[in-house]
Amino acid sequence: MEAFGVDSPALDAEVIALAKDLLEALGAKQLKFAINTLGDPESRAAYHQALVAFLTPFKDQLSEDSKIRLEKNPLRILDSKDKGDQASWQTRRRSWIT
Repeated sequence: MEAFGVDSPALDAEVIALAKDLLEALGAKQLKFAINTLGDPESRAAYHQALVAFLTPFKDQLSEDSKIRLEKNPLRILDSKDKGDQASWQTRRRSWIT
């Protein structure tokens, strides 16, 4: 679940509560929620730049969709269902971390 266009932390809490209630109503037990953020605008811009720098060297190995995403919204590449994309960035990630 996501909510866009409102900067209120109250909306974030409402979305989390809604998700919890829905999952519990469906029978989920012992739920654990992990909250993620890309931070403030400066942090997001820095992350965007780092991700593009990380992905650009193997642009030729990416699917056509991911090549477009690299220019428009590189975060979407990390969600790619294309097996080639997944293998490319996972391999690159492992070499970058070590």
